[in-house]
Amino acid sequence: MINRKRAITAEDFTRIEVFSDPQFTPDGNAYTYVSTIINENNEYESNVFFQNIGEKERKQWTFGHDKNSNLRFSPDGRSAVFQSNRSGVDQLWLIRADGGEAQQLTTFNNGAGNPMWSKNGKYILFSASLDLEDDVQNQTELSKEERQQELEKKKKEPLVVDRLQYKSNGKGFHDHKRTQIILYDIEEKIYTQLTTNDADHGIQDISPDSSQILFTANLNPDADYENTNDLFLFNLSTKKQSKLTDSKGSYYNAHFSPSGNKISSFGHEYQYDGATLSEIYVFDITTGKRTCLSETWDFELGDAMAGDTRLGQSTNGPIWSKDENRLFFLATDFGATGFYQVTLDHELTILYKDDNHVFGFSYDANSESFILGISTPTNPCNFYRLGNDRKLTRLTNANAAFLDEVAVIAPETITIPTEDGWEIQGWLLKPYGFEEDKKYPFILEVHGGPHAMYGQTFFHELQLLAAKGYVVLYTNPRGSHGYGQTFVDAVRSDYGGGTMGI
Repeated sequence: MINRKRAITAEDFTRIEVFSDPQFTPDGNAYTYVSTIINENNEYESNVFFQNIGEKERKQWTFGHDKNSNLRFSPDGRSAVFQSNRSGVDQLWLIRADGGEAQQLTTFNNGAGNPMWSKNGKYILFSASLDLEDDVQNQTELSKEERQQELEKKKKEPLVVDRLQYKSNGKGFHDHKRTQIILYDIEEKIYTQLTTNDADHGIQDISPDSSQILFTANLNPDADYENTNDLFLFNLSTKKQSKLTDSKGSYYNAHFSPSGNKISSFGHEYQYDGATLSEIYVFDITTGKRTCLSETWDFELGDAMAGDTRLGQSTNGPIWSKDENRLFFLATDFGATGFYQVTLDHELTILYKDDNHVFGFSYDANSESFILGISTPTNPCNFYRLGNDRKLTRLTNANAAFLDEVAVIAPETITIPTEDGWEIQGWLLKPYGFEEDKKYPFILEVHGGPHAMYGQTFFHELQLLAAKGYVVLYTNPRGSHGYGQTFVDAVRSDYGGGTMGI
């Protein structure tokens, strides 16, 4: 087989631009997103781009070799807050939508992140890592030199472990600092620490009337011995908090409805321990009633796709419709991640699903349309507009030069029956320049987790192995997401058992 394009190389990984976090402007006429690349220093850098709907040209809003992300517009659309490590550690910066230099808002010693506007535009909520005795009014950012000296000093000190949960993936060894929620008054330029418990707090949302915030935390005395994560309401006037859940499960991605009377959330109550599929819940704030909308479903909510070119966070849902009768979300099923909606009457609809990977979305209530981020096995990423007529229109042309030059191989989907009655889904990549009458070495790729999913997304490592002359098979064995609760639970307490129990 003659291929006019060259084979992919390891170095090509540094050429791939990765998109994430699409965010509509408040008027719905444009959107922003984060682009991540590997720069000439072999370091990741992320910058924010802006694009008007219907225009091909994009505008770059942030520059430099830093990591800029989490841009969120003010309710009036005139300004935006974003997170950047340009000063040495993540801090919050404010930028006008019509241009100009960004203004630094925070100088917290350990940084700040996850910004969120109040609906009245008067406040910005954010997270900060603090010691229990820290004063938020007296936070000074270390210089890069001082921070390096602090790191060198810490390396020489012994590690003292005095708690069960002393390390975690992506964070490393824990210290005694806790993630607290801070409110910044834009006009008065005053910080107010809202949470003070000896626990990590996760900002979820602010009520439409800007009177309450929604957060997650485990405030139980034995928190280190359990994986529960409760939902709490915090009243900004009284400073009192109330717990919405009963410490039996873990809840996340919670959002107020447009009226503020209901809350949506993902979560579960560990019926199958760590192998439990997530559910979608609605809480009625007035009555305290919790309703599960997904009790008859048998697929994982959110994005469980495994890959090596997915960088940066994106919205997975559940997000409320403007009529407060529907919720929009991503879900993972049979090797693909699609875009769904469910009504409060439990009616499930697939809004978009194909042999690909929807990695994030943004909803515009004005036009009832969406921005979808989509990756395929032969294309790392692009953004599309999904109209209320279900028509999909491509907005970007990412990695065009790379894809014009490099041969990317489309995988063949296969199903493998096992001796003990399972059906294992997998994908076969044939080598670059494949010839039917030749023999090739074979590689079986195995994902970790085990609760994750290979599937219909771009994967540079697998493409590289095929380019080197290997036949590559990657499968989703027992324990993988995408094939229902029984399948994902089958590996629990039996990691090495069963046919293809890898």
